[in-house]
Amino acid sequence: MKQLTLISLFVFIYSFGFSQTTPSTDTFRDKVIYMLELQNSKQRFELVMNQLIDVQAPLLNTLPPDFAEELKAEIKKDGFSQLYDLLIPIYQEHLSEKEVDAIIVFYESPEGKSLIEKTPFIMQESMQVGRIWGEQLGQKIAERMLEEQSTFQIDSVEVLPPYKKNE
Repeated sequence: MKQLTLISLFVFIYSFGFSQTTPSTDTFRDKVIYMLELQNSKQRFELVMNQLIDVQAPLLNTLPPDFAEELKAEIKKDGFSQLYDLLIPIYQEHLSEKEVDAIIVFYESPEGKSLIEKTPFIMQESMQVGRIWGEQLGQKIAERMLEEQSTFQIDSVEVLPPYKKNE
């Protein structure tokens, strides 16, 4: 579950996409925030946060019963603005203001809204397929390595003549 949560966070952050150029004005910052909000990023961050805390549930058994909910509320209050402060410069580095404007126009369109609505389902199914693909790839790599190792060992073994005792 912890691995799934980390993968979800990676896929979520990676799914924003990247480009080039680096302006940095307050209005540009506001546009990046708006773009993130159009993508329902706060809800996604909250989902990931809840999953991370829930993964730690066994550790929470020794703490007061309402600790997990209080922690979630505290992080929700302060954590998202802190995360935005960390993410916004990355977007400003890789996207121009013109690109952000175009992305906003897309996300406000019916097609963009449809993508935003369907992205969590696409990500969930993609992670399932990716996990299966990764397992199959890992198996193939392991088999190929074992095959190569056995070939290498057979090819590198020097066959010695039978031992004869000197008389």
